[in-house]
Amino acid sequence: RCSRDWSSDVCSSDLSDTSANNYVKSGQTRAIASIARKRSRFFPDTPTIFEAVKLDAEQSWLFDFRANIEDLGRILVVPPNMSESRLKFMQEAVRKALTDPEVIAEGERTQRYIDFEDAEKTKKRALAVVADVTPQQKARVNEILSLK
Repeated sequence: RCSRDWSSDVCSSDLSDTSANNYVKSGQTRAIASIARKRSRFFPDTPTIFEAVKLDAEQSWLFDFRANIEDLGRILVVPPNMSESRLKFMQEAVRKALTDPEVIAEGERTQRYIDFEDAEKTKKRALAVVADVTPQQKARVNEILSLK
């Protein structure tokens, strides 16, 4: 890590694609790898971490875990006692809005990409982050998060 003024000779940071794109455009930094299995839309010629280096099973899991958190993006939540009919109505309204070709085109134009995921796919991804974790993996994540 380096200071926020990026004045160190060598420094690094793990940023979202959008933030990294802003730093690269301003000339403050350059992207060296996408921290996921899929290449970044902003940096299609930049390799993924999985392409750039050989990772062991634990390292691969940690990068996949981090990517799942990142891919959750912005989630809409509702009260647990919402009626099934209202829930379906809201899910359909959100799906319709976020798959609208004009909305997607505007997102592309402004580099605010929209990747709609339905409730089931989002639930599966969320469970991979909070429930489908072994005690050893949970301990490792806690250890990493407590590093200063």
